[in-house]
Amino acid sequence: MRLLLVGCGNMGTSLLKGWVQMDLFNAVDIIRPSGQKPDIQSDIINVYETVQRYDQTPDVVVLAVKPQMFAEVLADYGRYEEALFMSIAAGKTIANIQEDLGAERSVIRVMPNTPSETGKGMSGLYAPRDISAEHKEIADRMMRQSGKVLWLEDEDQMHGLTSISGSGPAYIFHMIEALAAAAKQWGFDEGDALLLARETVEGAASLSMHAHGAHPKTLRENVTSRNGVTQAGLEVLMAELSDLMTRTTRAAAKRSRELSD
Repeated sequence: MRLLLVGCGNMGTSLLKGWVQMDLFNAVDIIRPSGQKPDIQSDIINVYETVQRYDQTPDVVVLAVKPQMFAEVLADYGRYEEALFMSIAAGKTIANIQEDLGAERSVIRVMPNTPSETGKGMSGLYAPRDISAEHKEIADRMMRQSGKVLWLEDEDQMHGLTSISGSGPAYIFHMIEALAAAAKQWGFDEGDALLLARETVEGAASLSMHAHGAHPKTLRENVTSRNGVTQAGLEVLMAELSDLMTRTTRAAAKRSRELSD
């Protein structure tokens, strides 16, 4: 099979690193205005500056350009009648994509996240009911290459998923920043402060995944002694964090909806 990647920014490049290693594709083509090949060692990658210079017929077309560019870019790709189109753009509904393609095509929406680069990604997928089982299997296999997948029953859930797992890594990175900043106030230098913050977050996440199904609440309670140090800190954090996270994800979901209008 032949893969065509339209756009090759950070997210597209992260996913591509896994895809070129798959037995699923014997050729990977990229449309990239710079004409520059990504820093990936592979003999199956070809780069084209414009789609007008592209003379192949892809089996899968991955749309990895910014959602604001869809109306400008997609009309040139509607001619691929038999291809599976996979969009990783936030907010752009299948109806939006069909309209921009100028034709009804087989379209699956995917919302990956940046940990896909390390094989620890979390991707949400949505496909209309008329999508073939073959196309769903291709999309599922591609995204499992970079981590876990969750198929959604309702396209509207994409807004919520985008605000949780799509944007979520940025929230966690900011938590690491905040923990490191707090450590520096106690005299730790930049390197040690980041070490403490990064390893604490990674360790807690790992324990959450491998603690024999224990709920995060149970893990939190296990480390919280009555009237102890952790409880004192949690009394501050828990008074604000739940509401703050709700408002954070609602703001992200609101923006996702705006992009679909």
